[in-house]
Formats: sequence, C-alpha cells, structure tokens
Amino acid sequence: MKKLNGKKKLAATFAAAVMALSCTASLSAYAESTTNNGTFGGDYAIVDLDEYQSYLDTLSDAQLQLIAEKEQLASEIEAEQSVTTYADARGTLIGVPGTFTMYQQETDTYCGNACMKSVLMYTTGSSPTQAEIDTELKNKFSNIPSYANARQSKCFYVHFANPTQSELTSKIKSDITNYKVPAFLRIVTRKPVWYYDTNGHCVLSNGIYDDVSKILIADPAGDLAPDCPYFYEKPASTVADYTTAICW
Repeated sequence: MKKLNGKKKLAATFAAAVMALSCTASLSAYAESTTNNGTFGGDYAIVDLDEYQSYLDTLSDAQLQLIAEKEQLASEIEAEQSVTTYADARGTLIGVPGTFTMYQQETDTYCGNACMKSVLMYTTGSSPTQAEIDTELKNKFSNIPSYANARQSKCFYVHFANPTQSELTSKIKSDITNYKVPAFLRIVTRKPVWYYDTNGHCVLSNGIYDDVSKILIADPAGDLAPDCPYFYEKPASTVADYTTAICW
C-alpha cells in the first residue's frame, strides 16, 4: 500500500476535487411540507468544503492511512472495471449483506439525517433520532464523514466531489464489497428521469451490479414523493449525471 505523505498532501487532494439483499421499508414518519407534485424545494444537502477541510486537518496519521488504503482499493476496482451500458447489462446485483432498513425522512430537510440513521442502525444496531442527528449534521452533506466516523468503525467515510461515472461506481462497489456498507450520494435531480425535482437531496446506495451498469438507490423520500419507492435501480450513467458528491 502506498502511504500518504502527511495531511498537506491529503488536503491538496481533497481541495482539488472540490468536492441485500434483504431490503425492508422503514417505520414511516412524515414530511412537513413536501409538495404534491414531487418537488423538494431548496437545497437540503449542503456542501461546506472549508468545514470539511477543518475536519481533515484534525485526522491522525492512522486515520489518514485508512483513507489511503480505501483509496487504493477503489483505484484497483476502477482500473479493472469497464463501463457497461444499461442496455447491455448482464450483471448480478451485489448488495450489503443481511437486512438493510431505509428510514423515511421525518421533515423535508432531514434527508441526510434519515440516511445517517439507516447506516448507523445497520452498522451498529442503534442510532440517535433524526432530530438529534440534525443538531450536528445541520443539513450539511460534507459533515457526514465526521459524524459517521465518530459513531461506527466499519468504514472510514470520506467526501469526494463531482465524481465521474467510473469514480462513482468504483467507490460504491468498494464500500459494498470491501467494507459491507452503503455509500451516501448527494443528488440534484429532475423529472421525468427521476421521481422528483430537487436542488440537493441525500440518498444511499446499498447495491451495485457487478458489471457496474446499474446502481441500487435507497431513498429517504420513499412514499413521500409521488410514486417514489424506498428502493429502486437506476442506470449508472443516470446516477452519475445527477450525483454532485459522494461520501464513501
């Protein structure tokens, strides 16, 4: 494994980036003001790179090495994969093992909180409430790594902005195959390609086809936006088009 050359190199890397299968639906909560036309107003998955950089600056050499190791694993997957179009897909779905429950977001702004609760319940068996998570996450997608890493040890999550399709699929596949955890995606979507319009929403990916043609999405807006299920598949190319960042 290639060792990172200290915090400055990692900081430069991130600054340059600017950045199953037994699925059960959640105990449904409610949304305070989700519109009936399937639109989520505003940006509820904010990215604050300065705050994220401040978090990176606090990491120990051992934690930096964890990041270096997972980047190496993802790079190996990316080097071996070839892009398969949706029409030519012949792959097999790979998902996180066991039962994964997707919790519904309790308000319009709690998409990240619901995703975090789903991951913590899966990895540790317990989680703060979505309201309690909100006191620290504060709708900031870029706060996901610091929050998740302090509360579970299966995966050391990091933020990566503007992934290409190849980067996106390799990172999701690495999380699922090497760490057995879902990845967090920040998406900006439009109908009719997606179930709703949004300027910033957080979902999870808890599965991917081995030929990286399709991605399984776990959505906290399940049963909130019209016709939107908790779990659905999308072509990898579509997910890449609408993903602005990944915490993996």
